[in-house]
Amino acid sequence: MNRIKRVNTTSECGKCPECKSTEYSRHEQNWFEDCCTVECECNECGFKFKEHFILIEQEWKK
Repeated sequence: MNRIKRVNTTSECGKCPECKSTEYSRHEQNWFEDCCTVECECNECGFKFKEHFILIEQEWKK
């Protein structure tokens, strides 16, 4: 099982950087070797931003 840490590149984690709403939609995910970026859009004000997830530990189940 992989554990990931969320690091939001444009705002506080879990909030829209513009209006601070926690109501937003996640769209396209782009996976890389040790991280993932997610395209987000706020449901309140329509602002588009990215969330950045970093893989911090790998534990593979056999």
